[in-house]
Amino acid sequence: MRTSSLALAAVAVLGAAALPEPAHAAGAASGTIHVMSPAPSLVLSAMQDKACNDRPETQGTDGYVFSVSPGTTRITITGTPAVPGTVVDLDAYFVDSNCRVIGTAWDGAYVLNAPVPGGTTYVLVDLTLGAEVTFRASWT
Repeated sequence: MRTSSLALAAVAVLGAAALPEPAHAAGAASGTIHVMSPAPSLVLSAMQDKACNDRPETQGTDGYVFSVSPGTTRITITGTPAVPGTVVDLDAYFVDSNCRVIGTAWDGAYVLNAPVPGGTTYVLVDLTLGAEVTFRASWT
């Protein structure tokens, strides 16, 4: 109880800004997505129909899923097509630990830079245009 009282006193005296930000680890992931995604994504459907994890049986078919660190706030995803000059569109689905989609991001391009909603456990990179696209994701 003494720790709680001290923490409350610090907030009262120093303000809420005195509390440290929750720690989280930056990270990176990469993979290859083979075909354009139908609606709904085969990878997202496999995640939601089976065990909720970052290795669904359809991984890489029309999307690619990976785990992010708790507290992740921003992600950048860049796609590179196997055939130079091919038009690519990558989208992202932000998924919680219960496999519920809690947010999406899209911009109609091969580079996606987006905020990550709180509570995100998995990110699904969805290929909405293109084929044989290798992506790299990094987050903070």
